[in-house]
Amino acid sequence: MKPGSIRKSQFTTSGSAYRGFHPPNRSHSAIAAAFLTLLAGSDPAKAFTRNVTFCNHSTNALELAYGYDATGTSETTSRGWRQVAPCSCRSLFSADLRATEVFVLVLKDGTFDSLTSGRGPLCAHPTRSFKFISQNQSAASCQRAGGRWLNFTWVNAERTNHTIHFNPSSGPRCNL
Repeated sequence: MKPGSIRKSQFTTSGSAYRGFHPPNRSHSAIAAAFLTLLAGSDPAKAFTRNVTFCNHSTNALELAYGYDATGTSETTSRGWRQVAPCSCRSLFSADLRATEVFVLVLKDGTFDSLTSGRGPLCAHPTRSFKFISQNQSAASCQRAGGRWLNFTWVNAERTNHTIHFNPSSGPRCNL
């Protein structure tokens, strides 16, 4: 299987870098002060520029939604829907990201049948094109916007020009 391929059994959750963070106690204050001094003199973190393409190796048309953490935001953006013809590739997005994590939800065209399984919940609108940002804070804020809170699959977009390959779990496949 090629890097970036999606299988129903492949999924790695990746939470916020701040989850589980606890402020330092008084005994760690000297270390914290030294660390902050070091940070003050260093260059700011650089964005991960990503050009992400999705390749459909199935003989069925697909619709897909995707999510990413854009630079300059503290929330995940989810967007959709993109149609991808059978046996073809399509550019999804080019953006500066805070992290290399990209999330995808792949559906059989014309249905709401998910062809991927994941554990990364994001907001998607069930019937129209969408771009959600603040709606990804919780299932309740997603529902207030008319969206559905769905589990997206995590992919590590490790290269600047990254291709995600969708290979069906059964049935005919295309060589691209």
